[in-house]
Amino acid sequence: MDFDDLLAEATSDAVGQKRLRDARRKLSTAVASDGRVTLKSKRLEMGMSQAELAKEIGTSQPHIARLESGGDPQLSTVRRIANCFGISLGDAASLFDPE
Repeated sequence: MDFDDLLAEATSDAVGQKRLRDARRKLSTAVASDGRVTLKSKRLEMGMSQAELAKEIGTSQPHIARLESGGDPQLSTVRRIANCFGISLGDAASLFDPE
């Protein structure tokens, strides 16, 4: 059994899914410990995996990983992220601000 199998088994019901979302939210606090809100910290705050965010905005998980590693997003991607997170376009753009 590999990690994906274990994760699928652990989140096969609503209780497991809620626990995973809660764990991601707690992790977001550690990720944003410097006070900066980044794509990664916001995604974790929302309780989402890279794959879940990718699916919601119509892209791939590797694309989300590249963006979280400092990739430069297109405006259309920023707009889809804003819509997904329910934030303004300006707030979504600030998720990619290197400072």
